[in-house]
Amino acid sequence: MPFFFYRTGYSLLFVLFLGWALTGCSNIDVQPGKISKITVREIGDGVVLLDVDMAIVNHSTRKIVVKQLSSDIFLETEKIGNVTTEEKVFIPSSTEQIYRVPVKVEYENIGKIGKVLVGSVFHGGRIELEMKGVLQIRSGIILKKIRFDQKQKVPLLR
Repeated sequence: MPFFFYRTGYSLLFVLFLGWALTGCSNIDVQPGKISKITVREIGDGVVLLDVDMAIVNHSTRKIVVKQLSSDIFLETEKIGNVTTEEKVFIPSSTEQIYRVPVKVEYENIGKIGKVLVGSVFHGGRIELEMKGVLQIRSGIILKKIRFDQKQKVPLLR
């Protein structure tokens, strides 16, 4: 008889825990916001390491881990390369903050980039940046992919 109660008790605890985990994480609402600043850390052969200050809004009651960001990047409507994150970003629950996200940009043609950057100096140091890609986030056992398409003018030098 005691074995039956232990088995039933563990089963009940497991079902309660699983229900709590799934209902608490099911509504993951993360919105990548505007980019406020871009800082160049290092320039290498075909790769630029950047720190991007970006507003990220987390409306859920769970902390969220941004596991991966992968996107195509367009500078003044010309594709210049691919962007991936270098490390995970941890976002506390119910916050709206600016986070520094280290990214790696693998560029395709330095001539296009140079032409656009020189032109941007004459237009107040602002460039039109567009990113299309996928943001992969995790909260507990739930993994979610968020597609995004953002276009905005970004101050290059500040």
